[in-house]
Amino acid sequence: MVPWLGAAGCDRDAAPCDDEVRCAADCEKGSAEACARLGERLLSSEDASRGAKAYRLACDGGHAAACSALAELYAAGRGVVRDAAQARTLHERACDGGHAAGCSALGVLLRDGDGGARDAKAARLRFGQGCEAGDPAGCRALAAMEATGVGGPVDEPHAVWLYKKACEMNELRACAALARRYAEGDGVAVDPMQARGLFQRACEGDVAEGCAGLAEMLAGGRGVEPDRDRANELYEKACRAGHGSSCAELAVQLGRISDHPKDRQRVIELFAAACDAGDGGSCHRLAALVEEQSEGAARAADLRRQACEAGEAVACRELGAQYASGRGIVKDGRQAAALYERACEEGDPAGCEARAAQLMASARRVADWKKAAALREKGCTAGHAPACRALAEMQRTGRGVRMDVEAALERLGKSCDAGDAGACFDLGTWRERADNVSHDWTMAAGFYDKACAREHLRACVRLADMYLRGRGVDTDVALAAKLVRRACD
Repeated sequence: MVPWLGAAGCDRDAAPCDDEVRCAADCEKGSAEACARLGERLLSSEDASRGAKAYRLACDGGHAAACSALAELYAAGRGVVRDAAQARTLHERACDGGHAAGCSALGVLLRDGDGGARDAKAARLRFGQGCEAGDPAGCRALAAMEATGVGGPVDEPHAVWLYKKACEMNELRACAALARRYAEGDGVAVDPMQARGLFQRACEGDVAEGCAGLAEMLAGGRGVEPDRDRANELYEKACRAGHGSSCAELAVQLGRISDHPKDRQRVIELFAAACDAGDGGSCHRLAALVEEQSEGAARAADLRRQACEAGEAVACRELGAQYASGRGIVKDGRQAAALYERACEEGDPAGCEARAAQLMASARRVADWKKAAALREKGCTAGHAPACRALAEMQRTGRGVRMDVEAALERLGKSCDAGDAGACFDLGTWRERADNVSHDWTMAAGFYDKACAREHLRACVRLADMYLRGRGVDTDVALAAKLVRRACD
């Protein structure tokens, strides 16, 4: 007798096991089916440890579905010690034994690298096996990979076909994905009516993506009659179901129309819900809101860390600034440097300039200056005006790069013409002070005038002084006073 089973048995025709005593007896006699039913029965009664043992007997007896059920227990650490590698092995046994859902579950582990190496190609193969064996989740997952080219070539027509197949098998998330394609004309002709119908079907089945998609159509009047009230109801439903971007949309809307303390608190709650659902942009926005509160800097740092991990490059830079200053967090220059560089690499040009400025502030080697120059070149190329100004200053002085005053003037001139008031101000300063460039009061006044017109207040003060003294412009005391008042106001 198997000790942990106790005095137990199962009616072979019962599904699930209605008679635990007979089910256990049949399991002990070697019936894999009885062991599987017993495992299900024990799990339903919250006896996960005994349930896992029953599933193990069933799996070892060749019951493929039991292998997959046991794999889920190992993945969750329920009734057994969590072991993702064991979960992968068991799902593989289930799949090889013909269990469709096991193939799809194995595909997820291979795709995500859980329990072993990430293998997108193998994941596509397993999702395909699951789909062919009749698991709609496998069809949907394979469609997503084929649509994006993960693990193999892009196959847009086949991806659409797979979404349709899964939707026909009532995989409602596939219906929502297919609806998105009809709404945006992605791989199919734009068809608002098809999109609306599929979003509606998914939403009625409590699929948050369906409610959110339908809300977007109604809010923007995309192929349907606009209905903002109904759209907001759907956003609310999707938000309650954990759809982060829907919570964020509600937060943005409320923040636009009201600054009342109660509404502001609701905005924070909505962004918090969106952040908890994995929306990195909402974590980033929430950080700015909570930072204004007393002792909010520490929480802001945690939120920015979440946002940074979710791919929000600006949040990485802002977290770096907190480490650099020690605001709400232990001061750590190395952490700041790593975060600035990460932000720069992930597309935030201000992150490039932040790291460059940090290097220049503590540079002890020419190599640091050169690295700072390279970072500023990258930031400037991406359109970050402060990086362009700082690089131009390095070119003017020859610090970290070859001295090239003409290139520096050209760089600042382009930035000034593009609307950067700071670049105009710097050009005015260079011409006024003759900093490695020819002295020219008239040119200086012209650059200060451009900068002042763009609300650069220091430029307004310098221009006022020039009008007062008649340098580069005709003396005009009244205009000088007006410019000073403008700067003060």
